[in-house]
Amino acid sequence: MENNYSVLKMSSTHFFGKYDLNLDQIGEKHIYEFYDYLQDERKCGGNSILHYHALLSKAFKFAKIRQRISKNPMEYIIKPKKALYKSEILNEKEVENLLKVCNGTMMKIPIYMACFYGLRRSEMLGLKWNAIDFESNTITVRYSVTNCRTKNGTVCRTFKDEAKTSSSYRSFPLLKEIKEILIEQKQ
Repeated sequence: MENNYSVLKMSSTHFFGKYDLNLDQIGEKHIYEFYDYLQDERKCGGNSILHYHALLSKAFKFAKIRQRISKNPMEYIIKPKKALYKSEILNEKEVENLLKVCNGTMMKIPIYMACFYGLRRSEMLGLKWNAIDFESNTITVRYSVTNCRTKNGTVCRTFKDEAKTSSSYRSFPLLKEIKEILIEQKQ
């Protein structure tokens, strides 16, 4: 828990530094102003603000248990809502330009797979040769690769022998253009 306090202190010193308050004097008003500061000035997204909310909740709960505060202001805070992700779709001309630009680069296959099949990044990274059936002309999404962080903060990769959800496990027809690119890559 002490580590959580240091993360919170690093992240919020600039904001809370303008107040001359003890921990016991921080109220709901300050917490809501902090959320506004994160959103407006730090340009944090909804998910990041939810992480701050969770961290503040744990920190104030711990402080109350340790009798460093008499009242936990987080008990009265409404949990922020996560903003929905709004994707942008390329038009036909933009896709054509993207495919031209990536030719001859190591990004050609991932970009083609994303454009033609709409694969997630984790699915593209998890694609194995045994998922491609050149005889039946199918590609099956079975695996995924994601980044994770260890407790000491280093980045690691997680290889999963499953798709993100059961509906993510799916097969696609192996299109002629993709088949040619993959055969060339395999050779």
